[in-house]
Amino acid sequence: MTNKTSAKDAIDFSITQDKRKTKTFIHTKCFKSFSLNEINKIFNSSASKCPFCNKEAIREDFIENKDLDEANNLISSLQGSLEKINKSLNHYFEAERYFENDSFQKAHRACKSGLDLNIDDQIIDLALTKMLSKIESKLNESSDTRVSEAEVEFKDEIQKYETLIEKQILDQDKCESNCLAKSYNKLAIAWSKWGDFLYESENFHDAEGKFINAIEKNTKGLELKCNDVDLNIHRAHFVNSLGLIFKNQTQYSKALSKFDEAIKLYEESIKVEEKKNSHSLIVDNIKEDFAKTYINISNTNKDLGNSYYSSKKYREALLEYNKAILMIQKSLEIFVSKYAYLDLSYLYECAANAVRMLNTL
Repeated sequence: MTNKTSAKDAIDFSITQDKRKTKTFIHTKCFKSFSLNEINKIFNSSASKCPFCNKEAIREDFIENKDLDEANNLISSLQGSLEKINKSLNHYFEAERYFENDSFQKAHRACKSGLDLNIDDQIIDLALTKMLSKIESKLNESSDTRVSEAEVEFKDEIQKYETLIEKQILDQDKCESNCLAKSYNKLAIAWSKWGDFLYESENFHDAEGKFINAIEKNTKGLELKCNDVDLNIHRAHFVNSLGLIFKNQTQYSKALSKFDEAIKLYEESIKVEEKKNSHSLIVDNIKEDFAKTYINISNTNKDLGNSYYSSKKYREALLEYNKAILMIQKSLEIFVSKYAYLDLSYLYECAANAVRMLNTL
């Protein structure tokens, strides 16, 4: 019995020794004095000795008496922390280079990427935060100048058409309704240009007001009933843009409503142009914008799906992804675009993920 026990102990001891050859050991007291600068010592240390005191480490010496695998996992996580620190430092130096070259947008992205790593190092975090503050200050300076200059241009253009319309209204005997309608449309376009500028600047709230003004001026032109198809086409653009603003503000039901309205306007415009036997290029241009509206609907459904997916509402997410796929297919029936195919591929992947998650429930 004693011999058997001794043999078993010997085998267990041998197995333990083999395991220890593939693990890194560290004493609890040594770990307490551990610093990031010394982390590489851990990774490169011999298996059965503590990398700090170089003394033999036994099972009981493990941090908080954890087993071999847990100790190894801890060291792996420390290695991951070091890698994140290195990445964040690289982002900092990258941001610094861009800043020195006046590439403030790129510097901003690099700095944000560094902060997004969420490292547990106050010095690096503080350095990135200070750098971000400097970058944003520069961005605001250039942005304010650009916005004020653009505002002057947009206001001047709007004033020009408003003055023209006032003259045309006063002199209606000489001015045909068609001319007045075109002037209203040009005024609407001027408002929409301002809206586009604000949209690109991600100032969605103010952009919304500009597109509403554009639609109002366009409506006045349409009320003159001059049968100018341009008024309809431009109205579709304005409504579509308003839908995009609502989408970016996550007002999805409003966005979908506007996109539906734009689709009807595009359909009507295409019918009118085809009846007139217009040049195919005009119809093709309208169809391209028409198809983009379906893509906008698809993107809205996709965003809704992603929102549901994040909330673990996989059934609702799948429903939205399927709607998005249908909209892309409709878009491709009207106008073929390689980007639509890329969107379709992504949506199939999203739908597959939602199905996979549903199957795990």
